[in-house]
Amino acid sequence: MRMNHPDGKRLLATVRDGDYAHAGEEEAIHLLWERLPKIPHQSCLDAGCGRGGTAAFVQSHGWPTVTGIDIDAESIAEASARHPGIPFHAFDIAQAGVRFPETFDIIYAFNAFYAFPDQSTALQSLAEAARPQAELCLFDYVNRGGFFDDPFARFPESVLWQPINLDVFPAQLEASGWKMTGRLLLHDAYRRWYENLCGRFTARRETLRAEFSADLVEYAIGYYRAMLTAIENGALGGAIVFAERVA
Repeated sequence: MRMNHPDGKRLLATVRDGDYAHAGEEEAIHLLWERLPKIPHQSCLDAGCGRGGTAAFVQSHGWPTVTGIDIDAESIAEASARHPGIPFHAFDIAQAGVRFPETFDIIYAFNAFYAFPDQSTALQSLAEAARPQAELCLFDYVNRGGFFDDPFARFPESVLWQPINLDVFPAQLEASGWKMTGRLLLHDAYRRWYENLCGRFTARRETLRAEFSADLVEYAIGYYRAMLTAIENGALGGAIVFAERVA
């Protein structure tokens, strides 16, 4: 009954009104791209692209040309079918440097980095896929302190979470071929976004139960309420981290 099952992903996409698996949906995309050049001929990698909604939004706005990768082959098949103008590939993030050596001007990940099992290897692989001075943007969850003691961290699909620790992350980036150039804290925005998401689940509860299993809908409602509580309690937050590939 986990949200990373295909039915769970489809349910979340339905509630988010688009193929998005990240907080803030289109507002969050605009927020990140306020700091990035909008140049159509530049190449961009969406790392952990899921069902492809974010990649499609970026490319449809005439920003860079996007390629998406995700380890989940079923999500990639869905992304390719729904957004045929974008190349999507199913493989582990650790293979990005081998598949795309020094290809991309911009690499971003929306609420994906926290789920990478070996984050240092992922950062190194992304550095290998990036051109010199390429920009890396990670929109992700932040461990504000006490996350692993919070009840939300005990959900089956939360036990492997690795939210960013901003105190040590600059050194982790540097060891992987990147230099941190800035950060934007989004704790209040994450609280607002997840309040809104929980409200949508509640308002559409009966409609969702007609389309999806009732057990899945109730699990999702409980899961995101627990996440919101972790945010409200100060255990979990969000940020965008900006970095540049070291030449």
